[in-house]
Amino acid sequence: MRGLSFEVETEARPSAPERADVACFVGFVDRRRVDGPDSAALPLPDALRRWLEEQGWRRRLQDDEGLGLPIPVEDWVGFDRLFAWERRAVDPLGGLGSTWMGAAVRSFFAQGGRRCYVVAIRVPPPLAPPVKPWSLAKRRQALDLLIPGLDGGPRPAPHDRSDWRGVAHLFGLPDVSLLNLPDLCEMVSPRPSPAPFQPETVEQEEVFLECAEPAPEPPSDKRRAPVHVPRCDLPGYELWLQALNAVGRLLQHRLLRTVHLIAGIPLPAQTPPSADPMLDPLAEMARDPMTALSEWGAFQPIDQGGVASAFIQLAWPWVRTSGAVALPEGLEPPGPVLAGVLARNALTRGTWRSAAGATLGDVTGLEPALSRAQMEAPASQDRFPELGDHRALCDRVSLLVWTPAGLRLRGDRTPSRDEVYRHGPVSRLVSVILRAAEQVGLETTFEPSSPRTWGLLRTQMAEVMLSLFHAGALRGEDARAAFEVRCDRSTMTQHDLDSGRLTCEVRFQPSLPVDQIAVSLSVARGGQVRLAGLEEM
Repeated sequence: MRGLSFEVETEARPSAPERADVACFVGFVDRRRVDGPDSAALPLPDALRRWLEEQGWRRRLQDDEGLGLPIPVEDWVGFDRLFAWERRAVDPLGGLGSTWMGAAVRSFFAQGGRRCYVVAIRVPPPLAPPVKPWSLAKRRQALDLLIPGLDGGPRPAPHDRSDWRGVAHLFGLPDVSLLNLPDLCEMVSPRPSPAPFQPETVEQEEVFLECAEPAPEPPSDKRRAPVHVPRCDLPGYELWLQALNAVGRLLQHRLLRTVHLIAGIPLPAQTPPSADPMLDPLAEMARDPMTALSEWGAFQPIDQGGVASAFIQLAWPWVRTSGAVALPEGLEPPGPVLAGVLARNALTRGTWRSAAGATLGDVTGLEPALSRAQMEAPASQDRFPELGDHRALCDRVSLLVWTPAGLRLRGDRTPSRDEVYRHGPVSRLVSVILRAAEQVGLETTFEPSSPRTWGLLRTQMAEVMLSLFHAGALRGEDARAAFEVRCDRSTMTQHDLDSGRLTCEVRFQPSLPVDQIAVSLSVARGGQVRLAGLEEM
C-alpha cells in the first residue's frame, strides 16, 4: 500500500439570497465516470445528494447522477472531483483537451470567486467526433440545450420544476447573481478546422550523396495539426446576438431581475490583410469593434433584438491564462474572468463599488491587443444615426487592458442605453436592494394592508438603506440626503389596495456621480417583490 489519502466531505451550504457574488455556469462537460466515457458516473457525495433531493431532484438523480442539474461547487478541487473537464469530447481531432467549462470555472476561482453552480450538459451526438463543419441549424440545436426556447421550442415555466433545463435552473437558484455560458462563443461559430501540417523546408544546393538508409518518419503526434480558436462568421454573430437577447428577455422576468449575464464577445473570422473594413464587417470588427457591433445591432434595446440591457455585461478581448494552455491557441473567452473579478469585488469591497481598475490574476496576455483609438473611438454618427448616443467601446463594454501597472479591468459597464443603468455598480446596487426587499416582503406576506403594515415596511426598508449608506453604497452628507423611503396612500391607488399590492418607493443617490434615482418596489401576494418603476431624478 503506497499510502492513505483523506477527502473531507463538506456539507452543501444552504442558499444565501443576500449574497451578490455567486455565479452559475451552464455548458457542456461530462461527469467523471468509473471506467471510461460510456460507464456509469461516479456517485455524488452523500451531502451533495441530500441537498439535491431536498431541492426536489430525487427522480433526476436516479436517471443521470446529476447531469443537467445545478451542482454547487465551492472550489476548484470540488469541481475537478465531479467533472471530466479535461476530456474535450468535441475536439476536432478526437483527442484530449480542456473543455471551455473547465477553463471557465478555473478562471472564476483564480480571480477570487468563492462559490458557483455548474449545470453540466453532456455533449449531444450531433457535435461529437467525427466532427464536420456545423450548419446553422446544428448550432441552434446545440444552443437550445443551453437556452430553452431559442430554437422555437416552448419556453420553460417558472413554477414547473420538471420543465427546467439549461439557464431555466436560475428560477430555483435565488442566490445566483452572475450567469455565464462558457461554450457560447464556440456554439455560434462554424466548426474550427485544423490547419494543414506544413513541415519546415530549408533550401540547399543540390549535391550528390551516397545512398543511405531513409530517415524514419516522425511520430504521428508530432504531425498533429494545430486547432484554431473558434472564430465567428456573420451568421454566427447574428446567432450570438439572438442567444444573448433570449437570455436578456429571460432575465427580465420578475423572479430573475437580480441576475446579470456576463458574456465574452466572439473573435471574428480571419480575413485577408487587404480586406476593406468598410466593405467587410469581419475585418471591421478587428479594426473598429464599436462600429462593427453597432452595425450588427448589438446596442439596440432588448425589445428590438439587441443586447442593450442592464442585465448584461460584455467583456473583450480574449485572454491567455494558465488554465487555457490545453485550449485552442491557448485562449479563452473573457466572460469567466470578468465574473470572477466581479465576485471578488463583491466580497472584498461591495458589489455597489466599481470593479474598474481591478487586477487580473492568472492572465498573461490578451488577443487582440486594443489600441487607445479602438477603445475610445465612438461609432460613426453618419452610419448609425438611429443609435442616438454614440459612445465609445469603453463606455459600453468592460475592457481588459494593459496598463503601466499590469493587466487591469478598464470600465465596469453595461451596454444599457439608460444612463442610470450603464454603470455596472448601479445596476448591481439595485439588485442588492431588490434582494433585501424580497426578504422584507416575505415577512409581511400575511399582514393586512393597513397603515401599521405600511409603517413596518417603511421601517424595515429604511434599515436596509441605512446599512447601505454606512457601507458607502449611497452618497450624501447624512442618511436623509442619501435616501428616502415612502409607503403610504401617496404610493398606492385604491386599485392597488383592493388587489392586495403594496408599493414602497425608495429614492436614493448611489455613490457614483449620477443623479438621484427613484425605485418603486411593488409587494404582491405571496411576498413577491418586483421593480415597478425606475426614474432618474
